[in-house]
Amino acid sequence: MDEIKKKNFILINSLGGGGAERQVSLISKLNEIDKIILLEPIVNYLIPNHKLCYLSTQPIATFTKIKTLFTAPFKLKKIGLDRNTNLFCFLQFSYILGFLCKILFKCNFIICIRTSPIGFYKEYKGTKIPFFIYKFILNRADKILCNSETSCLQLKSILNNKNIHSISNGYDIVNIKNKASEEIGELDHLFANHEILITVGRLVHDKSQWNLIRIFSALRKNKPTIKLVILGEGPLLEPLIRLSKSLNLNVFNSHNTTQKIDNEYDVFFLGFVQNPYKYVSKSKLFILTSLYEGLPNVVIESLIVNTPCIVSDCLTGPREILFPDTDLLTQTKNEMLADCGILLPVFDGNECFINSENNEVEDLWISSISKLLMNEDGYQKMKENCSKIQDRYNENFILTLWQNHL
Repeated sequence: MDEIKKKNFILINSLGGGGAERQVSLISKLNEIDKIILLEPIVNYLIPNHKLCYLSTQPIATFTKIKTLFTAPFKLKKIGLDRNTNLFCFLQFSYILGFLCKILFKCNFIICIRTSPIGFYKEYKGTKIPFFIYKFILNRADKILCNSETSCLQLKSILNNKNIHSISNGYDIVNIKNKASEEIGELDHLFANHEILITVGRLVHDKSQWNLIRIFSALRKNKPTIKLVILGEGPLLEPLIRLSKSLNLNVFNSHNTTQKIDNEYDVFFLGFVQNPYKYVSKSKLFILTSLYEGLPNVVIESLIVNTPCIVSDCLTGPREILFPDTDLLTQTKNEMLADCGILLPVFDGNECFINSENNEVEDLWISSISKLLMNEDGYQKMKENCSKIQDRYNENFILTLWQNHL
């Protein structure tokens, strides 16, 4: 008797911006993916129309999510979900729906983890499933796929479910390099005449950008010509601007329409940009101060465009990018020099938006970055080594790993 071919459905909140969404757009290229099912009709990626299905015609408000839990499983059944379906669930709300579908329709329930589960529950300030429920659901998944080996190890240490695997994020390296070569426009003069430190990410607690601004302020005492560029939007924009001003830094805010780009500014809040690669590729250093990650796209992308990175040794991702052969569950207390960047201790997560004395970890970051900025030969060697990581994250290689699970 012939084996029945499994259908492969992906379930995710939407396809707006974000690392999980970007990886779903990559996986959608595979012929084995039959449907990409969205809870909300937001699509910012090029996805074949015949694969897209929407469970709602409008964004789902927080108070309607409980109703969605009752209605969505039966909508999924109408789309074709049954016991012969592999349901790949991305992001927490989709995990709950996937779990209900497993109970109701006996589908194969696969959870796709995109961030550090331990770091997320320790540091994330928004709405999340209570940890005991999250753990209960994870233990009942037929398979768990993590985007970092460290997350995979974390989960194996706390779950009874041992069917846990890792597949790294994949990247269209040629496309990223092409975008990186584009001109910046009115900021060309700034990048051409100054050493730029840059970061990319949401302005939220998880990213700990207040530490970065405090570190940058101290670095300028020995190197007053450096500039800090911050790409991203978020609720901490105003507190971060206030912190910058309290440190006597001149601030450019792209939301302030009365300001014009000027080299006299020290910190540039440029908001969300469609093509961050052209900024990162022309910067001196990429810096990530995150309290936790999954497998940070921005670090890998900075290396793809040959910009060395300074990264916190947060769980998870940075260590396995820069030091894949070390114990991935350890965290450094000291500076670790890699071929293409520096791994430094993670911060304590205590928000600080005032001008005050630097803490011990900030002092270590200041010393480490300062030494690198003063060591041009060492910096150039790091820059030359950046491209070494590309084969590990090439999208074609990553897609073959996904095919093994489809």
